[in-house]
Amino acid sequence: MTNDEIDALVGINNEDYDKNFLKAQKNGLLLTEKQVQTLERYNIDPGKCGSSSELLYMIDKALDGYDEDECADLEDIAETLSERRYYEETRN
Repeated sequence: MTNDEIDALVGINNEDYDKNFLKAQKNGLLLTEKQVQTLERYNIDPGKCGSSSELLYMIDKALDGYDEDECADLEDIAETLSERRYYEETRN
């Protein structure tokens, strides 16, 4: 059985996998392609943020303009970034 056949059986789509893979951005932030696309949809440019704290601030500002139901994907990104930042800071 080939890898492609196994992926098809398991339901893995390489495009989806690539979109959910953490990649270092030019400014050093670790984001998935899907997260970047979501942030850009809310007019947040993660490339202009110098830190995860600044990105979280931008997300918080953007959340003020929407109802909770409208921006669950943006809240998920904020939660993920907050958790990652917590573990990075407590690791040292």
